[in-house]
Amino acid sequence: TAVLLLVARPAAAQAPATDDPLLAQQSALSALTLPDAWATSTAEGVRLAVLDSGVQADHPDLAAHLLDGGATEDLWGTGTHAAGVAAAVTDHGEGIAGAAPDADILALAVLDADGGLEATALATGIAAATDAGSNVIALTLGGTAENLSVIGDDTVRDAVEAAVDTGVVVVAGTVGGDTLPDDLPVVAVGTGEDGPIDPGIVTVPADGVLGTAPLDPSAVWPDATEGYEALDGIGPATALVAGTAALLAAQGLTPEE
Repeated sequence: TAVLLLVARPAAAQAPATDDPLLAQQSALSALTLPDAWATSTAEGVRLAVLDSGVQADHPDLAAHLLDGGATEDLWGTGTHAAGVAAAVTDHGEGIAGAAPDADILALAVLDADGGLEATALATGIAAATDAGSNVIALTLGGTAENLSVIGDDTVRDAVEAAVDTGVVVVAGTVGGDTLPDDLPVVAVGTGEDGPIDPGIVTVPADGVLGTAPLDPSAVWPDATEGYEALDGIGPATALVAGTAALLAAQGLTPEE
């Protein structure tokens, strides 16, 4: 697995980097010092594909960043959340800030109606994201260990290797370090909650990560939301690292770097 250098630091009080009213509640961004990084890169021009349950395309904190050809609805809910954590519209006086404030989002629905995942659907999604010119692919996949284990399927491996061969950075979550093959060419992400920290895994604590949420009812939020909710775990952690990878990609850094 590839290694991305990313250091989580205790969140400290600081002046707002944007005028997004919920930025102060986004402690994960501060812990990773991402607002400081925006002075160097905002991921402008980077295409970031989020493979999950789709996205609510008319969400006011996502719509301006969504690329044509992606999903337009999210009946499960985690895809909309991951998209916002990674690259919500930023500095427009509304909602949250994304880790990659100016990245474009290609939201692809690979989960089924029950939030599950088949290897063929994931491999097809990775190939579609690659063909669409994505620079970074985030395999958030609803954030469940069962879904993440599908990444180790031979069909998915072929799609991942084909994407990496074209220069794409693939970011994938792992639970306990057991859901990803060691030799898969991805940036592996963990939360550090499942045992000792593996030096080959980017560890990002992800408790109560605020993100965009479907305004309409979804499986995760059946009573609908006001557009923003917090989630824990590997899905949000993967989205944060994917956004960070987009910041680096905008500076011309290659997957190897």
